[in-house]
Amino acid sequence: MSDNPKAVVRVKDIVRMQSGSKVYGCALPTSDSDEIGVFIPDGRQIVLGTPPTTRSANTKTGDGKNTAADTDSTLYSLKRFFELVSQQQVVAMDALFTPPEFIISKNSIWQEILDNRSRLLSKKMSAFVGYAKAQSSRYSLRGDRMLALERVITYLRAYAPNSELGAIHPETWTVGSDKFWEFIKVVDNEQGRFLEVCGKSVGFTAKVKYALDIFENAHKDYGTRAKLAAQNGGDFKACYHAYRISEEAKELLLTGHITFPRPEASILLRIRQGELPYEEVSEMLEEGVQEILEAQRISNLPESPDSSFMNEFVYRHYVNKIIDDHTNDNIRLRSF
Repeated sequence: MSDNPKAVVRVKDIVRMQSGSKVYGCALPTSDSDEIGVFIPDGRQIVLGTPPTTRSANTKTGDGKNTAADTDSTLYSLKRFFELVSQQQVVAMDALFTPPEFIISKNSIWQEILDNRSRLLSKKMSAFVGYAKAQSSRYSLRGDRMLALERVITYLRAYAPNSELGAIHPETWTVGSDKFWEFIKVVDNEQGRFLEVCGKSVGFTAKVKYALDIFENAHKDYGTRAKLAAQNGGDFKACYHAYRISEEAKELLLTGHITFPRPEASILLRIRQGELPYEEVSEMLEEGVQEILEAQRISNLPESPDSSFMNEFVYRHYVNKIIDDHTNDNIRLRSF
């Protein structure tokens, strides 16, 4: 603390809690510790418009990865935390449902937030859905793009290699009810007419053999990248998070609650440690995305969280903090 009372910075911690794999029930012997929390910034910084949005700390002393002895800590200002809630970000939603046994410290403000938790929920969980979709698309072995390429390749193989692509009227089979059709298009531009599949374009004047070479190489590339991903343990960890998030999202949408530790923790651990066949994991991710979307459709949660409540909550507690810090500064200055 500075000898100058004017330089004193006071933050008020609202809550600190464990987070990450230990809360999910998926910790390994090598897992480090993660903590998150919420705080109210210093009153002077609030008035001057310079309050920090986060406070971070890491106990790591070496140059390598975190070890079981290390702790990562991230605390969010109350205003930033509610911004994350408004976006239905996973970290904020997890915090709202972290059980008491994982709480390190808290005060009455956190309890007030929990008492109004239902006002912070929403069915528009783009952060959950977006992450799950991204991981499913990235690691899926049977994703929509591969299915599109497979459909086109199968179709073209039925024709003579020297046939012109345009002569077999591919525009007649670029419309269908399955998801992968969105990746098959007939495109007209100043250069002519093209068949475009997953971003790969072949002119209608090209031979079927040439088109097959293009699309088969693209299909092979998807498969190669998927195999490489399967050999990378970090990718299994990403899949583990994607599956966890999918399961959390479905539970929240259908019940208004997230359970910790996760009921599917044993499956998550098997994914994380690469014990499940990669093909099975990819199918689980694809199915998870579709199940989230269906849960979102039938969910009884409101369309959006209560922004008025959050704004008033931040305003009230920030004003109180300004008043408290100003009062304490006056007392300190009088005694200085």
